[in-house]
Amino acid sequence: MRTIALLLPLLPSALSAPSVFFGNGCFWHMQHLLTTELEQGLLGRDTADLTSTAGYAGGKEEPTPLCYPSEADFNNHEEFGSAEVVSVELEGVEQVEMAASIFFNDFARTGRDTWARKDGFDQGAQFRAVVGLPGGLGGEYGDALGKGNVHNMTLLAGSGADPDTYEENAVPAPAPA
Repeated sequence: MRTIALLLPLLPSALSAPSVFFGNGCFWHMQHLLTTELEQGLLGRDTADLTSTAGYAGGKEEPTPLCYPSEADFNNHEEFGSAEVVSVELEGVEQVEMAASIFFNDFARTGRDTWARKDGFDQGAQFRAVVGLPGGLGGEYGDALGKGNVHNMTLLAGSGADPDTYEENAVPAPAPA
């Protein structure tokens, strides 16, 4: 079974330029991918117009600010179950589908029917695969996410602060409250 979770953030579904986020391993890799292949490559955005921003999402609780692990261990995103993600501003269903295609194409085959993130050295829930879009799978952008799903992975809703499922192809994620 090929499964990936869908993270459903608390965003309205009727946005003209939705902010969508993607996570699959280290957020620096995902930010580079979305900036170069999507924003600059397909959308033709100039450097001043780039919107890809690294951050954290998908925890049970997300105090502000969420921080990278440090000696002080202040609001460590790992302790709250948040994943490393990159948000990007998109305009309409077509751009969401383009972004989803780039995201799903970034998975590497690790077995006959198994797809996983390329940076297998990054292990743990903070590196799990997640996608967040306005309205979730049932919203106006859900079909676009499905069309971009080039490996036909199963999309699931979860409960937040979910475990890493590297090579299990199952990554539960939270639904909106």
